[in-house]
Amino acid sequence: MATRAEVQDRASAGLPVRLFGGGLVGAGTLLLIALASYDARDPSLDVASGRAVANWMGLPGAGLADILLQLLGLAAAVPALLAVALGMRMALGGAVTRAGMRIPAGVLLGLAIAAALGSLPDGNAALPAGSGGLVGGSLDSALGQLRSAARV
Repeated sequence: MATRAEVQDRASAGLPVRLFGGGLVGAGTLLLIALASYDARDPSLDVASGRAVANWMGLPGAGLADILLQLLGLAAAVPALLAVALGMRMALGGAVTRAGMRIPAGVLLGLAIAAALGSLPDGNAALPAGSGGLVGGSLDSALGQLRSAARV
């Protein structure tokens, strides 16, 4: 049974907030679909190809998935998952509290996951910049230099 505060929170979330939440769920889901159907041979900013686009979201999905996977590797799913989670909360009328803290925390979470994936042996040849992407590889390299400097 919902408490009185929960009922008031749901009632205070008006239709525009709910619609925006639904839009976030939709955008996050489309991004997850684009990432899941990524094909390195699809035409994008760095690939010239005459073949048909295999990405389920078409040419825009292929380009966006390529950019995100090059930058973040497998951690590219984090922004999409966070958008779906936040959107569901808004669409269902839940209050979004401490958004000023949650958004930076989500960014740090994505960077930490990219760094962790960047430290893995690069056995994932399907991704253009490895499992952690350029960001994860760079963060792993910087952390390795800090570890080396701390041992001096």
